[in-house]
Amino acid sequence: MGPSPAAHHTLRILGYLAAQRGPVPAATVTAALELPRSTVYRLLGVMEQHGFVIH
Repeated sequence: MGPSPAAHHTLRILGYLAAQRGPVPAATVTAALELPRSTVYRLLGVMEQHGFVIH
């Protein structure tokens, strides 16, 4: 995975969301990417603060 798991996970989430046709629940992201729920929610929160995703 490399030296920065958070960056890797963030890019995977953004890539997944970019491939979707519309809004996607966080639980769907968690299941699709097989990431821990807490990780997905934390990273989505940071991405939301920076304007990359909306809630």
